[in-house]
Amino acid sequence: MTVRRRLILVRHAQPAIDPETPARTWRLTPAGRAAALEIGRRLSTRRPGACYSSPEPRAAETASAIASVLGLAVVPVEGLHEHRRERVPFFPDPADFRAAVFRVFDEPADRVFGEESADEARTRFSVTLDDVMAATDAEVVVAVTHGTVLTLWVADRTGMDPRELWSSLGFGARVMVEWETGRLLELEPGG
Repeated sequence: MTVRRRLILVRHAQPAIDPETPARTWRLTPAGRAAALEIGRRLSTRRPGACYSSPEPRAAETASAIASVLGLAVVPVEGLHEHRRERVPFFPDPADFRAAVFRVFDEPADRVFGEESADEARTRFSVTLDDVMAATDAEVVVAVTHGTVLTLWVADRTGMDPRELWSSLGFGARVMVEWETGRLLELEPGG
């Protein structure tokens, strides 16, 4: 019988939002660090054999906490970073930010919000995940990443509506897929 590998994508825990600095530099709040440790405890029942992370601090800190519970090393991987939007302004109104992200989903070929289109971000993320999965023989792999790029990839693989998926993903959300088929096995929305 062939063992199907599982990929668990984790959205980083709660960051300390600083409107004066780029989101790619944000770190976790104390509550986010505590939540990341709890994610590690919850994932321990899945027995992950490898842990990868976006190098952005909020993801790297989440992965570090998870890996400390699991007894794993974290491998930072550049392609697991968020959809590139370093030069867009901070949106103080969450509804405005949501509308901008939805434009990314609605116009996937165009760079409507940031320096990467949805198609470019999804392709980059997909190639990176292919490389990550090829680099390990672990049956269960954890990859800590970000909400928009996670949504783009999962929606593409599973056929889920990206707007609904993105809206459901709180900080610390976990999505488990069967690697070979892309079949959604679990979705834990986080908090």
